[in-house]
Amino acid sequence: MFKEYVEKLGKIIEKFLQEHFDKKNVFRSVNFLLFIVALSALYINVSTCARVFRDVPVQERASRAAMAVMSSRFYASGPLEPVPVFALKVPLMFSKKDPLAIQRAEGCIVFILLFFVYTEVVRRRIPAPAAYYSAVLFAGIPWLGYYAMTGSAFLFAMLFLMLYWDYADPSRMNIRRAALAGLFAAAACLSRTESIFFILINTLFYIPEYRTGKMSKNIAVMFGTMLFLAAPYYIWQKIYFGYTFYGQEMGLTRLINAEIQNTSVAKNYIEQPTGLFAFLFRDGFVAGLAAPFRGLIRALSYEMPRTIYYKTAVFLAFMGFYFAFRDGRKAVFSLWLPAFIPVCFFAAMNIVQADGGIPLEYYLISVPGIVAAAGYGLYELSQMLAAWISRRYPDAGIR
Repeated sequence: MFKEYVEKLGKIIEKFLQEHFDKKNVFRSVNFLLFIVALSALYINVSTCARVFRDVPVQERASRAAMAVMSSRFYASGPLEPVPVFALKVPLMFSKKDPLAIQRAEGCIVFILLFFVYTEVVRRRIPAPAAYYSAVLFAGIPWLGYYAMTGSAFLFAMLFLMLYWDYADPSRMNIRRAALAGLFAAAACLSRTESIFFILINTLFYIPEYRTGKMSKNIAVMFGTMLFLAAPYYIWQKIYFGYTFYGQEMGLTRLINAEIQNTSVAKNYIEQPTGLFAFLFRDGFVAGLAAPFRGLIRALSYEMPRTIYYKTAVFLAFMGFYFAFRDGRKAVFSLWLPAFIPVCFFAAMNIVQADGGIPLEYYLISVPGIVAAAGYGLYELSQMLAAWISRRYPDAGIR
């Protein structure tokens, strides 16, 4: 009796699936479910970090709150880039709350905006399921929540670089999109000056696409817009401080002095701003040439796995890079390498007292690329598994 009932129920379910089963709708439902999981991970991440790290010290080249109070114009933001300073100055004009509390709240808001921007722009460049897989990973990385609570300017730079990366897509670029790409590129540079390296390296990835006459005009518009909007800040620094990149060069000086302190070498502390080439070759020409290779080894073997936090995701990321290379998907590499390559030049520095290396926030801009690769790797592996099952069990109905 029970067996007959089960067989009858099975036939009813089978008939229902045959009449109503739609692969596209199922895949859309899976993507929607993954997005809900990602939103849940984002909520848990932000709420937990806001509770646990609400008293974590804010570490910057200078106090952003002080710069926001003292600055009289947008570009006059002292040694800090103006976008994060202006973002704090505006609410301080209307609120008497603790500036650090507002700064932390802004960090969380930028993280949330970054999540939505990341999910949308990556979805346009890789298969949608892969984008939603990576969105779940991205939302749950606790380092993003931690640095949101420190009000890190890197999160501002990441947000605008993701928008720039989307609008600079050669397959969809026109004059309007080129101007917007330049706008977001300028905003990224005015959040963290080193964003320029991401922009330049990303452009190199698409030189074949940019060499046509029409695309050359678009690139000229993009870089022209970026220079027009970003240059006034660096001109102001030259006039006010006597150095075009005063804040940034003082940041390099701070890194060198931290290394001197942690390694206890017989060197005097540096007080003057340090130029980029003086920073790269501070220990001599040969050491400067070897530094990126030593940094590459440390970054890949130690720092990047810590930054992405989930150890399994590291394996998926490398599989994703393999599949992206196999399929000729430049997008995955153009999102990761332009952020990762510049860090290698100083990744081997001994700045952090606990275990050496550099603060993990310098790796944050690499996170979107490696997480996108992990999502793509998981997607391709699931496709391979489905193909194997369909060959091994042809009657299963899996395609």
